[in-house]
Amino acid sequence: MSTQIQASLANQVEEAARIAGLTVTGSEAGVSFTGTPTTKFTLTGPKQRTLTLEFSDSFEFGRREIAEELKTYFAETAKRL
Repeated sequence: MSTQIQASLANQVEEAARIAGLTVTGSEAGVSFTGTPTTKFTLTGPKQRTLTLEFSDSFEFGRREIAEELKTYFAETAKRL
């Protein structure tokens, strides 16, 4: 994954997490089972519980319908964490 794509994805994930009350406490490069590059994000909730999410380099976070579903997912995740 290019550095520019990683930075853009990181910014989008951090913003969505922040809105939901979560914090991105880590990120690292990964590889999917098919060999494509990914980025793993560690989210931390208000009670210091964590969750790791992994997005592929082809993930289109900016698409409106995806962004809306992720906002819902992050809000529900914040309640669980």
